[in-house]
Amino acid sequence: MTNTEQKLEKYIEKNNIEFIIWDFDLVIFKLDWTKGETSYEFLGRLYSVFNDVDPELILDKDEFIYRLFPYTEIDLYFRKYGKSSIQKVIELFKERELIALEYAKPNNEIINLIKSTDANISHAIWSNNNYKTIEYLLEKSGIKEKFEIIASLDNVEYPKPDVSGFEIINEKFGKPNKERILMVGDSLRSDKVAAENSGIKFFHYDKKL
Repeated sequence: MTNTEQKLEKYIEKNNIEFIIWDFDLVIFKLDWTKGETSYEFLGRLYSVFNDVDPELILDKDEFIYRLFPYTEIDLYFRKYGKSSIQKVIELFKERELIALEYAKPNNEIINLIKSTDANISHAIWSNNNYKTIEYLLEKSGIKEKFEIIASLDNVEYPKPDVSGFEIINEKFGKPNKERILMVGDSLRSDKVAAENSGIKFFHYDKKL
């Protein structure tokens, strides 16, 4: 176990955490987005989907593509045009993830930590990846049964940092004291803000995989 996982383990123990919500990509697994088209090519296609519907949604195409994190725009698109209009976005991510997951790298330190956690700790995943991607890799790593629920891009009302994913998870957990809930994620832009919006603790997992 590296220093990062040791810090996380100590944080869980010190704060009497009983419920852990995990981000997926770059925490439990690292999806390989370098295979097939580049991230810039993929985001260019995503930009085209948005732009065909609403040319005013993204004012700076280059900034959108090179920033690499399109979650704010996805959230705005979902809210403005409704869930029925987002199937092209979901299908685009599913198509890309089918390639990325085949070369995904497991984070064995975190996987082992999840396997070894106390039986009284409940686990969930809150991710902007698609359900089938997450399920496939959890099954492959032998930890799917550890998770009570998966909130994913294709089964929540709005993606992180909106709280709709947390509301699904919190309901499944039985709406416990939020002081006992921890979000573990790599992104300060989506994961941390999502945790803050939900009123729960956040652990920044910044280890390079």
